[in-house]
Amino acid sequence: MASQIAIVYGADSKLMRRVYVCDTDEDLARAVVTVPGEAVHYMLADEYATHDAVTFRTALAEQVGVPKNDGRVAEVDATGKCVAVYSADPLIDKPVLGEFHTLELSKFAEVNDVKIAGKFEQKVAEAKEPRLSGID
Repeated sequence: MASQIAIVYGADSKLMRRVYVCDTDEDLARAVVTVPGEAVHYMLADEYATHDAVTFRTALAEQVGVPKNDGRVAEVDATGKCVAVYSADPLIDKPVLGEFHTLELSKFAEVNDVKIAGKFEQKVAEAKEPRLSGID
């Protein structure tokens, strides 16, 4: 195993994005790739008994600070409707479902919610007239 583990994170948000655990130091040097807005924290592989997401997040927070948010975003279309919810860093990532969509941090938005006055609200389904069958 390589002597170090690389954790790629959002430089501003401090959100962990990827972890590289490689067989050799040479593999690690070739594997680590970042995009603008990302940074890398290297930690000694043998300092931690377990190599899991909780361990990596804790180690990263100790070194670079606690993330500013949990990374939960709503992808919002041009009408203000939430079309998807997933984890992303809105300072780095782009919406996946539409060119004119935006990513907005939200702990509570759900798909089909609509943003009204800066807050996501559940859209109430429009009431439909009852249909009577057999009547023309």
